[in-house]
Amino acid sequence: MYTIYKIINRNNGKVYIGRTKQLRRRMIEHRSQYNRQDRTNNSPLYIAMREEGIDNFYHEIIEEIDDFEKSCELEKYYIQYYREKLGRDNVYNYQKGGVGGQSHNINGNNNPMYGKHWTEDEKKQVCKGLAKYNKSRSIPITVINIYTNETRNYESLATMRKDLHCGTDTILKGNLTKNGWKIYKKD
Repeated sequence: MYTIYKIINRNNGKVYIGRTKQLRRRMIEHRSQYNRQDRTNNSPLYIAMREEGIDNFYHEIIEEIDDFEKSCELEKYYIQYYREKLGRDNVYNYQKGGVGGQSHNINGNNNPMYGKHWTEDEKKQVCKGLAKYNKSRSIPITVINIYTNETRNYESLATMRKDLHCGTDTILKGNLTKNGWKIYKKD
């Protein structure tokens, strides 16, 4: 069973339309995205939730249906319906809906980048962006085990995460891992 749902902002009536097979799990995912400390998901819905507080949002079921393809079509329909009814600025969705936010298969000729080539300037811009991203991920860090007083030095968060089997957020927030590791020094 697929559920088409909407999340409504109590303060201004703006809506987000979604589709899921497991509504409870999907609502937990929305809350998780809202709570993310790194703020990597900057969709209009989560920005609004962070600005206005998640308690100002609630959800309603619009429709339930067994057929996957029909559920994709209904999600697209309701996004368009609410854009027309409330105005585009009052709908948090920036995708048309459908499979994973995409309204169609984007392989081959259907891909908007199909047959296009990057200019040298565009390639340089992408490389600069990736270099900044990779540089930010290679922060040297030292952790300490509060039970054994052992310290470990890592050249990057990624190597620390693999070695300690924990999320980088756990350490960076100053929290203790299950095995007693916490941040000691970030260079």
